[in-house]
Order: sequence, then C-alpha cells, then structure tokens
Amino acid sequence: MTWWSAVLGFVGALAGSWGGQIIASKREDKRWNREREREDIRHEREMERFKLQLKHDSLKEWRTERLTAYYQFLDSFYSWRQLALIMGFVDLPEMAPGLPDRSRELCRLYEAMMEGKTRLQMICSPEVQKILSSMLTKTEDITSSIRWQAKEVAEGRPMGKSDFRGALDNLAKKCAEVRALVRAEMLID
Repeated sequence: MTWWSAVLGFVGALAGSWGGQIIASKREDKRWNREREREDIRHEREMERFKLQLKHDSLKEWRTERLTAYYQFLDSFYSWRQLALIMGFVDLPEMAPGLPDRSRELCRLYEAMMEGKTRLQMICSPEVQKILSSMLTKTEDITSSIRWQAKEVAEGRPMGKSDFRGALDNLAKKCAEVRALVRAEMLID
C-alpha cells in the first residue's frame, strides 16, 4: 500500500503541478491578450492623434503657401499698375527717352503676374479665378499697347496719346474684389 500511496502522491503532485501550470498559463494568456488589446487601442489612438496633427500641419503649410501665392501675385500686380499709371500718360515729351526701359520693366512685371497666375489657378476658388482671368486679359491688353507705343518711340515715330486711367482704375477695383475674397477664404479679419 505504501507504494500505491507513494505513486498516487507522486501522480497527484505531478497532476497538481501540471494542472497549476495549465491554469496559470491560461490566466497569463488572458492577461497578455488584455494587455495586447489595450496596447492596440492605445496605438490606434496615437495614430489618430498623429494623423490629426499631420492634417493640421498640412493645412497650416497649405494656408501659408496660399497666402504667399496671393501676396506675390498682388504685389506684382500693384507694381505693374503703378508703372502702368506712370506710363499711361506718355504724351509728355520728357517721358519719351525712358519709355523703352520702362516698357521692358512693365513686361517683366507682367511676366511675374503670369507666373503667379499659374500657381493661383491650382489654389484659388472659382470666383477668384474668374476675376483674375479678366484682370490678366486687361493687363495683357494694356501691356501690349504700352510696348507698341514704346517701340514706336524707339523707332523715332511720333508718340500718340494714351490714357489707361479708366482701365487701370477698373483693374484696381477688381483687385480689391480679389483681396476681399482672399481675406474671406483665408479667414483673415
């Protein structure tokens, strides 16, 4: 009997040990699964937070890029308009000698506006695009007229009288419309 007791005690201890290991292992697996689920949830929250931050940063950079594009276009327009105003009354004989140089500068400013237009077509609203399109058509007409007049003066032909003040004033009004639309789009008070 003692052998049976010893064998039974040994088997019981072994079964208890294995049983305890199996129960502990199952508990550990459940705990590990809970921790893994918590970690997955935490990781998802962090990824959401990261995506939101990335989106915010992207929108911030995009807004800055848009403001820069609008500023560069409007700055080149104002410079062009200022020079066109000066050149718009070229019937004065003392203006004739500097007309070709000013005409080249006017063309350079017009080209800067056209470069800005390409950039703005990608980022501005349809309302702004419509106004910009009509503005650029008129600026092209005025630039061409002044270039033609400068060519005439450079070739020694008599200067004709030109007055673009009405057209330039109209362009200034359209520019003010663009500025107001941009301020609204960009949420600038």
